[in-house]
Amino acid sequence: MLVRSPRVPVLALAFVAGACARQPRGNAQPAPSAGGVAVGAAAGAASPGAAPPDSRRIRRAQVAGSWYPGEPDRLAAYVDEMLAQARPAQLLEAPVALISPHAGYRFSGRAAATGYALLRGRDIHRAIVLAISHHFPLRGASIADVSYFETPLGLIPVDAEAVARLRKSRVVGVVPEAEVEEHSLEMQLPLLQRVLTSFTLVPILVGEMAEADYRELAGILAEIVDSQTVVIASSDFTHRGESYGYEVPGPGSVAERLRVVDDGSVAQILNLDRKGLLAHASKTGTTICGLHPIALLLELLARFPGMRGQVMSRYTSADITGDWSSSVTYVDVAFTGRWSAGAKLAGAGAGGEAMLSLDHQDRATLMRLARTSLEASVRKGRFEPQVRQLVPITKSLERKAGAFVTLQCKMGDDGRCLGRGSDLRGCIGTIEPTDSLYDTVAMRAASAALEDTRFPHAVSATELPFITIEISVLTPPQPIKGPEEIVIGKHGIVLSRGWNRATFLPQVAPEQGWDRETTLRHLALKAGLDADGWKKAEFRVYEAIVFGEEAYR
Repeated sequence: MLVRSPRVPVLALAFVAGACARQPRGNAQPAPSAGGVAVGAAAGAASPGAAPPDSRRIRRAQVAGSWYPGEPDRLAAYVDEMLAQARPAQLLEAPVALISPHAGYRFSGRAAATGYALLRGRDIHRAIVLAISHHFPLRGASIADVSYFETPLGLIPVDAEAVARLRKSRVVGVVPEAEVEEHSLEMQLPLLQRVLTSFTLVPILVGEMAEADYRELAGILAEIVDSQTVVIASSDFTHRGESYGYEVPGPGSVAERLRVVDDGSVAQILNLDRKGLLAHASKTGTTICGLHPIALLLELLARFPGMRGQVMSRYTSADITGDWSSSVTYVDVAFTGRWSAGAKLAGAGAGGEAMLSLDHQDRATLMRLARTSLEASVRKGRFEPQVRQLVPITKSLERKAGAFVTLQCKMGDDGRCLGRGSDLRGCIGTIEPTDSLYDTVAMRAASAALEDTRFPHAVSATELPFITIEISVLTPPQPIKGPEEIVIGKHGIVLSRGWNRATFLPQVAPEQGWDRETTLRHLALKAGLDADGWKKAEFRVYEAIVFGEEAYR
């Protein structure tokens, strides 16, 4: 039976640490995956004797050893040889997007390598791959509920922040059936692994979509892409002949008719004309398997002035085999131009804007307040209330609201900052709306530096130049009927069972790559329960507006 008290929950959760995603460096508890590789466990200590749940979910390679070599050394050598033989046209700028084929490397590898060769040596840290499901009639889009994609060359981490943003869309779901024996996305990955040093993956299977769906999804992708992002639409072009049940219409030889149809598709693509491409496909019946991923890419590109496409490679499988009874066309297109200088994920991180509005000036004021309070309090060794005189309060910040302040830097082995980075250095906040938002941020900035007991030392003045700040402004927690109402990436979670309570901010699960059950198991351990203790707990949820300091310097 749950113990209920109208006052204790507010007191217990008014001032808490450990709700943030990352654990202090050196304190993370490894959780062995099915493959025997250890990863960091959740923030907060587990109950004595309780094994932390496995947070590592991997989308295994489906066609290694058949569509491409399955042995790591052989695969690396094979891809490197394709790249070495590639002779792409010279471009004035690095490509920001590609259309790349996805047949077995024996057939389409030469075309794909022509585009990927242009990415070597580029400063790219995120790859968005728009692919299809050949075996499942997908509507909308699906993103696999995994933390990593596997190839023989290793694991590729999924970009949890970008995926969390995409999952807020009604267009995006999780359709496990769409992943079964699917190769279209997977075929791009070894090439990416050989041309990029380190990157995260945004893996999207794109199905049939309505007009509004294209616009909505392209709008979200436009918030994600930045100067370190490449977008790849995975597609072969016309499939024709006995094996595919389609023949190109019109007069002339097969090769002549095929060229006319493919010329029409390429022309619409180079014009960045999504509607024109779809109309051409409807008129000719051309069997471009990745029609919808290409259409989504064109919708995205058209939002950025100055984008231009150029064909890097084009041929058919019949050019390789000499067999024209059936053929597939392979086309590689590179697009140049510029995405936004920085992704606009900050502030869209958890969706709290619908319930609590903060304009740019409000956020800038809160960030200046947090920085001022942090530096003054660290130098004084306790909260410095005089900061209220240094940063004027605005009317909108007089509202009562909960908030967390997170401090990040590059941590040394001694538990102190030694440079800029993303290691956690402190995170403390208030869940309940007991004080004005202004006062909450001012006090919690000081608390995160001086009172987070997970760290061996309080923040010192010498560390201040290395610290960056993130603020999460919370909506009031609301009770829910059960855990099935929790939306990962949207909701912060308060778990209560008797006197045991704990919370995770909305960004925790996406950053860790956790699904709902894994998140709740970690949260139960953090509350001092066993891993299944969440099944008999009560829950409240809240949303958050999350923004970082870099955007307001």
